[in-house]
Amino acid sequence: MNAKRKEIAPYARPVTEAELAIFAQRTLPLGFRASLLNPHRLTIIAEVKRASPSVGDIAHVVQDQALRPKPLPCIRKDFMVHPYQVLEAAQAGARCILIIVRGLTDDEIRPLHHAAQIAGLDVLFEVHDEAELERALKHNPTMVGVNNRNLSTFQIDLSFAERVLPQMPGHILKVAESGIKTVDDARRMRQAGAQALLVGESLMRSPNPQALLSAFRGV
Repeated sequence: MNAKRKEIAPYARPVTEAELAIFAQRTLPLGFRASLLNPHRLTIIAEVKRASPSVGDIAHVVQDQALRPKPLPCIRKDFMVHPYQVLEAAQAGARCILIIVRGLTDDEIRPLHHAAQIAGLDVLFEVHDEAELERALKHNPTMVGVNNRNLSTFQIDLSFAERVLPQMPGHILKVAESGIKTVDDARRMRQAGAQALLVGESLMRSPNPQALLSAFRGV
């Protein structure tokens, strides 16, 4: 988070509600959260990435045509620390932003969440444990993901989601993040209450990502 603050410091500036509200007026297809609502099966947030901080290089070649096979609502999955990044996300066509509760104070979360709402963007709140979930719930989220990866140690344990997901109120769309590599992992997450999975590394390493996605959705 500190590195991101330093990165954007040279150009970040205050953002007005009028600037953000322009994007809420767009006539667009299904929103990000709405696209994940399916009472009959798991849905997938597919993260296309070449590398990650926790595992290094994953896929050496990402082809342009693989990025947008058809119009899909996208999330800006980044370390969000300033409302200007919300404006950037809206300008780029994103339909959602990520708020990582662990890396932000409540006073930092509030303007990010507000800016996203004004811009008509959904927000995925990311938590790791019960204390972070309690903090997230103060901001009235509609979508919360449990990261099975400890951001301090990078260790993965699916029991985090199994423990935290059932504690979320019923109106919240529940997402399991990280460490979901097999169909059995996906099944565990669904049994714990996940409605959607955020999957990146396993897709990038798979020789047949489409088949893996279909298998995950079918549990």
